[in-house]
Amino acid sequence: MIGTRAPRTIPAAYALAIKLNPRRASTFIARGAFFAKQGQYARAIKDFDQAITIDPNNPDAFEQRAYATAMNGDNKGAHKDLDTALKLDPKRVSALLGRGTHFVTQRKYDRAIQDFVEQLALIQIMCGRALRLEWQL
Repeated sequence: MIGTRAPRTIPAAYALAIKLNPRRASTFIARGAFFAKQGQYARAIKDFDQAITIDPNNPDAFEQRAYATAMNGDNKGAHKDLDTALKLDPKRVSALLGRGTHFVTQRKYDRAIQDFVEQLALIQIMCGRALRLEWQL
């Protein structure tokens, strides 16, 4: 590994990867997701912020930050991030689920149903494509 010792922990591995390539948004997203899974939402949000600074057109960074932001108690910020993720990628099934769930917590059931119906339609399309590919094999 480029003249360094192998890292002993997952955060150390991410730190090394960032040191080697500090302009790679996907590494910050991956480390942020790791921190979020550990319940370290503030640290996760910082990594997602950095990923967005590097690549402001990355819907994954916004969606991941939405999760950490919601878990950190900022539902408005989470909703805004989900909206941005969907503007960048309107067919993002997981963001539709997240935003629909957020609408349910706000008792905006009509909006939630819209997102859930759209999500199911996209899943149905994806399943149809998968079945067609399977038949072609």
